[in-house]
Amino acid sequence: MGKSRDYGDVGAFLQKLDRQMFTWKRRTTGHRGGKRHARELRRRWIRDYKRRSGMTRLPQVARAQSIGDLWLKPDVERALLVLMPTRERTNGPVGRKAAKTLLYESTSDLLSVDLLNAANSGGGSIPAVAEAQFGAFTQMRGIYLSALDAMILPALPDETIASLQDAGAVVLQNEVVMQIAPTEAESVSVDTDDWHLDAIEIDAARRKGLTGRGVTIGFLDTGIDADHPEFTGKQVIFQDFAPDGSKKRKREPKDYDTHGTHVAALSAGRSKGVAPAAQIAMASVLNTRDANQRIVGYRNQIAAGLNWLAVEALGLGEGVDIVNASLGQDFDREEYAVARNYVDSGILIVAAIGNDGRRGEGHHSAPGMYECTLAVGAVDRNHSIADFSDWGPAMPASQPPVYKPDLVAPGVQVSSALPGARYGLMSGTSMACPIVAGVAALAIEQDEALRGEPTGLIERILKLTATLPPAPNNQPPRGGRGRLHLANI
Repeated sequence: MGKSRDYGDVGAFLQKLDRQMFTWKRRTTGHRGGKRHARELRRRWIRDYKRRSGMTRLPQVARAQSIGDLWLKPDVERALLVLMPTRERTNGPVGRKAAKTLLYESTSDLLSVDLLNAANSGGGSIPAVAEAQFGAFTQMRGIYLSALDAMILPALPDETIASLQDAGAVVLQNEVVMQIAPTEAESVSVDTDDWHLDAIEIDAARRKGLTGRGVTIGFLDTGIDADHPEFTGKQVIFQDFAPDGSKKRKREPKDYDTHGTHVAALSAGRSKGVAPAAQIAMASVLNTRDANQRIVGYRNQIAAGLNWLAVEALGLGEGVDIVNASLGQDFDREEYAVARNYVDSGILIVAAIGNDGRRGEGHHSAPGMYECTLAVGAVDRNHSIADFSDWGPAMPASQPPVYKPDLVAPGVQVSSALPGARYGLMSGTSMACPIVAGVAALAIEQDEALRGEPTGLIERILKLTATLPPAPNNQPPRGGRGRLHLANI
């Protein structure tokens, strides 16, 4: 079968294996079982190489059909997110041309980077985030995210990273981002208890004919079952993202868990939703299982999803009005700047504050903790704050401190859609968050001047609240401005 041990470098081995596979297939053309035999030889080579090299997995590869070059996708953790220098943002995003110039100035003569517009990065035989070796010369491909003025790139040499940082760019590793998971396993329910709608006085909005028509809510979540009865007659816009931030090949909407379907229906479902006529755009960015079988995403996925929702979801250059984010990570000043610029561009981010309230103050997560987002905590059907609902100071820190969440909404044993035409109960600030996102859609429908004005939209929503009992012993408020209440909409 050959001596794979002769190729110690993984790139050289994969190049050899690719050429050998072509030879095996050509030799067995017309022979019964020939393709199966070629695949078995390939598996033997790989097993032998892994045993000799100690590697447990090999990089994904793809062949460029036109020139026959072998492109390697980076390990997920080694992909990078590069934020353009902030000093260049004085007049807004600098654009792909300036990003390419920065890369050219920061790389050696032996490295070249082809930077694709995100809108043109899907499909094709060559991965959007990848590298190929031509002797001593390395060719890379990456993605430019215009809404964030950022780049997704394969792993770069240390000297290139240093040059980018010297120029003022921020280079971030592709770290894991956690879903703000429900506090308990979902329970399937056949009841039609819509207490979450009654609790916020949804009838007041319906009497004024408010249903969210003409407004689009974007979601960063696990995906969606678009065939669920809650979404009948509704066009669901969907994009699936790989962990490195590249687009997956076009496919039908899919929920990799149950969370995204449940959340989307609370915003815009036919019977469960606050804004049943609002349009849905789902960026599937939480679609990987970790070693503990928890559903997670990656920093590059979130960035790519935000970019798609801002400038692609409704057509080239057209984006959503509101983004619902039921996910969490630690505070990062550079990522806060990304969120700040995103909101300043005219898109409201509604974020779950987190479900670690039983541990006490200060365990809330980003982006809910960011001062520029609308953070949502949870209450039960008795209007009491859920014991799991997080709270803590907004970040970046200020004096005197401003506390999050900004308000609370129903989030305990809330009934909504589950994949497969089912319904079920979930608890968490992830359930409260899309209810508020739905109200944001109603507010825009009611007052068109609020579209593209996140600050004014937040002020309007915070007026649609009912006062909660004061916190005991001068403790910081856990419920923000109060509980969501639409009586005066």
